[in-house]
Amino acid sequence: MAGHLLLGDWGGTHLRVWVIGPDGAVQAHKGFDLGVNQLKPGEAAAKFEHEVRPAVGAEALPALLCGAIGSNVGWRTAPYVDCPADFDGLARALTRIPDTSAPVWLVPGIRSKGVTAEPEVLRG
Repeated sequence: MAGHLLLGDWGGTHLRVWVIGPDGAVQAHKGFDLGVNQLKPGEAAAKFEHEVRPAVGAEALPALLCGAIGSNVGWRTAPYVDCPADFDGLARALTRIPDTSAPVWLVPGIRSKGVTAEPEVLRG
């Protein structure tokens, strides 16, 4: 597949990925029952490299993943970005995963103070 980028939304119960072409069009899409709540500690890397990438022909594509995969129960913690947050701030806060076959970055969640002054957070 001549994709350009692999995008993923990896939540607590499922993973959904899209291969995006150079023109921004979706070239492939697939869902997996690989939610982070079902993974053993340290298992995300192997599942992503050996099951997910090959299933959509994206072994060599850079990947951008959001959702619970960047939480403390995910692959690696991507620290929250405080609100107000913009795309530039989120881009600067991407967390790179080392030692992968092709580059993988985790998108951070965002955080703000709620109406009770307690933090409210969002991932994905």
